[in-house]
Amino acid sequence: MAKNLRGKSIKVDFAGKSHRKNAYEHYASFDGSWHWYVLKHYQASEAEAKNQYAIVFCDVVSPIVGEDGELGDVYLRDIKGSAVLVSKKDMGDSAPVRDWKPVSGVQYRLTGPNSIMSGASEAEARVE
Repeated sequence: MAKNLRGKSIKVDFAGKSHRKNAYEHYASFDGSWHWYVLKHYQASEAEAKNQYAIVFCDVVSPIVGEDGELGDVYLRDIKGSAVLVSKKDMGDSAPVRDWKPVSGVQYRLTGPNSIMSGASEAEARVE
C-alpha cells in the first residue's frame, strides 16, 4: 500500500490564515463563492479513488460562513463534484494545475456520468 503523503495535518493559523497558502489542495466553486482548503487527507490517493466515502479535513469559506471559514471533515466526492482544482501542493506526484478564475454571469450545470448526482468523484462543467 502506498504511503499517505498528505496525512499530516497542516497547522491552522486562526489569526493570519496562512494555512490556506500551505493547504495540500485548494478547490473553488465554478462561480468562486465557495473555497475548500484541504488540510489533511485521511487516506492515500489510491485508496481515496476507490472509496466513495473518502473524507478530507478542510477549511471551507462560503457565503454562509464568510471569510473566517469553518473547519471540518468533508466528503471528497462532494468537493470534486461541485468545484475545480485551483492549486495543489507539490508532493512529488502532482501534475501542474491550469490557471483558474471565477466567471461571473455564467451559469454552470453538472452533467454527464461524472456528475455529483451519479455519485462519481468529478464533475463536468458545461456553459449554458
